[in-house]
Amino acid sequence: MTSPLILLVEPSLFVQHLIQKNLHALEMCIHKTYTSGQALLQKLPTHFDLLLIDYNLPDMNGLELAENVLQHLIYAKVVLLIPEHLSHESRDFIAHGIQATLVKPFDEESLQRVLIESVASV
Repeated sequence: MTSPLILLVEPSLFVQHLIQKNLHALEMCIHKTYTSGQALLQKLPTHFDLLLIDYNLPDMNGLELAENVLQHLIYAKVVLLIPEHLSHESRDFIAHGIQATLVKPFDEESLQRVLIESVASV
């Protein structure tokens, strides 16, 4: 069985490092990008089991990126990393096709739980 392949779209190097450490601990492979533009270049040639997308990207918000991806890859699994002040909108994000949301700042246990649950449903 191959390891799940995760696309992480996250502008913060610190958060990228934290997520990468957890993905490796769960034996998942990661491909990192910093912007939605970079992510859009990556999504079509490679099959990703899960996309982890930060809401606050420099070139468009993460929900817009997720909606763009889901228009072309309707079976894509997307977890949106959202700031705490948007946590009350989680149901709205899920209604837009988001698999799950994870409120930042998050702890490693919450991150791993969301990753395991999201990849298990692939």
